[in-house]
Formats: sequence, structure tokens, C-alpha cells
Amino acid sequence: MDNQYMNYSVAITTFNRRFDLFKNILTKVKNQRPNIETLVFINGLTNLPFDEEYRKNILEFISPFENTFPIVFPEFRSNSRFWNMSCQLITNDNVLILQDDIDMEETFFDDFDSSYQSLSDQCFYINGSFGGLYLNKYKVDNLNWFDERYIGIGHEDGTFIRKYSSEYGSMPTLNIESLNNRYDLEWQKDLLNNEIRLDGQRLENKFNRFSSFNEEISSSINDELPVYGTPTMNQYPYEKFYWENKNNL
Repeated sequence: MDNQYMNYSVAITTFNRRFDLFKNILTKVKNQRPNIETLVFINGLTNLPFDEEYRKNILEFISPFENTFPIVFPEFRSNSRFWNMSCQLITNDNVLILQDDIDMEETFFDDFDSSYQSLSDQCFYINGSFGGLYLNKYKVDNLNWFDERYIGIGHEDGTFIRKYSSEYGSMPTLNIESLNNRYDLEWQKDLLNNEIRLDGQRLENKFNRFSSFNEEISSSINDELPVYGTPTMNQYPYEKFYWENKNNL
């Protein structure tokens, strides 16, 4: 199937400790869909300087791929920020967000393109996991985006799913056997040994991937209470205006 008719882009988020994983998934995306619009969010670290050698290497690796746009962040930013920006920066109406540690077979995009149309104007995840997440930017905007007060890791997806379910019904999942969760043993080992800093401090519970900051604020956000004095506000109020008027420029 010719992907020029598919109304979606691809976005991938990565950082320096996952360079080999990222190279695997980007190469497989571009082998199957060389011209698909692809955003690459290159995350920084928390309270640490950006790895200059990594910056040079990853930009060099990305440069030969067509229609691929790297965005580099000098310091750590959250999934909420990246998922919102994915919807804002694409030139299509929808984005397929792929985690950098998943793997795919050579038939994935053919499988996906032949089965996703019934859900094409919705938000859904693949195989019951946010490893593959498809977002319709108009629905994300209508739900006031992913809450960017989640500045660490964790709970941002659960809050969005609750909002989505309340407005549109249960968020669907699409089962695609050719997309695989990749179990990175070294990453898991470092995580369990508390050697990975997610939000500026080590994890209090070594079996919990959530940052302690996001854990602390999640109840208040879900109950629509202020967080550190900041209430729920209308995020990105002019984004839809841009989508609807950019052709007038």
C-alpha cells in the first residue's frame, strides 16, 4: 500500500542511553516507509549536561533519511510535552508514536495500513501498550492535551485515557502481531538498581518506573485540584486556530 495516502506521521522519542535501540527502530521505519514524515525528539538529561558526542552521532545518523526532522532538547522534558508536540508539529491530522525500545517486523506498516482505517480519526494504542500510540490531533486538542504538569515519568497516559474515555468511550487498542515490545535487559537492570534518574532524583521504589514527582501530583490532577498552586488551565489555546488558518498565509 502506498503510504502517500495515509493521513498520519510518525514520531519517536529517544535519548543517549538508548541510541542503539533508536537506530534499530528508525531504520526499520524508513526501510518500510522511506518518505513517511517522521519527527525525532532527542531528549536531554535531568540536571546533567547534554552529551555532545551523542548529539553529533545521532544527528549524523539521522541526516540521510528523507522527510525526517530531529528536535533536540538540552535538558529532560516529559512524555506529555513530546506527545503534545507530536500533534503540533506534524503536517497530517494524526501521528503514530513509537517508543524507541520496541521492534517491528518487515510487514508492520503494511499490516497497520490495512487495519487501522476504522479507527483513523480516533486515538488508540497498539497491542494494549503505549509502545505504539496513535493520536488524532483534533481529539487531543479537544481534551486539553496531555497534562504538562507531569514533568517527570508516569501517570500522564492514565490521565489522558480517563479523559478520552469520558468524552469518547473506551480508548481502543489495535492488535498488530508484527509490532513487538522489545525487552531491553540492560535498561531493566539499570532501572532496578536505581541507576537511572528520571526526574532529578533516584526512584524511591526500585520496582516503580514512575518518578516520585508524577506519583505525588497524579491524584490532584485527576481530581482537578491545583498542583503546587497551579490549577488546570487551557493548554495551547491557539493551536487549532493555526491548523484551520495556516493555508491563509
